[in-house]
Amino acid sequence: MKALLVEDHQLLRQSLIACLQRCYVDWTFGEAESIQAARLALRTPWDVVILDLLLPDGSGFDLLPYIKSARLKTKVIVL
Repeated sequence: MKALLVEDHQLLRQSLIACLQRCYVDWTFGEAESIQAARLALRTPWDVVILDLLLPDGSGFDLLPYIKSARLKTKVIVL
């Protein structure tokens, strides 16, 4: 499984990934700090996107339609 964490706070992003890696050792994790970075990361398929709503370049809600139109099977967890 592949999970992309979209969170603008670096320490929180790294901490969440470290915690998740303990439980999901077989998973691959990616990170993005903004909507723009997330769109670039979403050029490759992800099974799960863990999405913060308050990002520096807009709302995570703005990214939801893009995720759903580009990746129908991608699940989204909103923080």
